[in-house]
Formats: sequence, C-alpha cells, structure tokens
Amino acid sequence: MAVTPEQLREGALRAEIGQCEVEHRVAASRIYYAAFHKCRPMAQARGLFADVEGSHAQVIEALTRGGDRTLKRIGYKLRQCRDARARADYDIDEDFTLDDARTMMEECEEIWAIAEGTDGKGATP
Repeated sequence: MAVTPEQLREGALRAEIGQCEVEHRVAASRIYYAAFHKCRPMAQARGLFADVEGSHAQVIEALTRGGDRTLKRIGYKLRQCRDARARADYDIDEDFTLDDARTMMEECEEIWAIAEGTDGKGATP
C-alpha cells in the first residue's frame, strides 16, 4: 500500500521521542523523509532534473537554484535536515541526542509550513 508525505509526517509526529538514542535517530529520519517527499513535487515542477524520482541532492539543487526566495529557503533548510538525517542514520558512533531529534522535528515542521504556503511551484498565492 502506498503512503503520502502527509501520512509519513503524521507517523513521525505520533512517534514518541523517548529517552533511547535509537528512538531519537528514527524520529529524525522519519520526519526528514516526510519533508523530502513534500518538497520533491515542487522541485519536479521546476523541471531542473530529468530523473522523475529525483535524488535528494537533485531536489535540493532544484529548490535552491533560481530566483524564488521561498523555494531557496525551503531548499537550504532541507539540505540542513538531510545532513542531520545522514548523521542520525550513518554516524552511529557519534551521539544523537533528544535535542538533536527535537531540532530536526522543528526544522522539518518549518519546511512543511513554508511549503504549505506555496502553490506547489514556489510562488506564494
């Protein structure tokens, strides 16, 4: 069964960020993917990459390229969150704290809020 970015986000927000570092890492990863899948159609609408799926780097590049300040802001925030998600997923020999997870949740929620205020192509209605 397919899921939507909204369902990914709801699941991430429902997930309790407990005291276990694994939970911190999982929550950060899930909220990032919800934000990524929310942003991907906006990047595709700009037509700056041929790959329909779009890698994370391609999506971020498409959002940050060009003159639209709203999309640039989303792209820069998504890049920061992608880097933090990579830390949560791959740098398991380094601490990933509850504060790190909460920061990710806040940043991704801000991306979501900004994206909701656009027409899907970056221009504010």
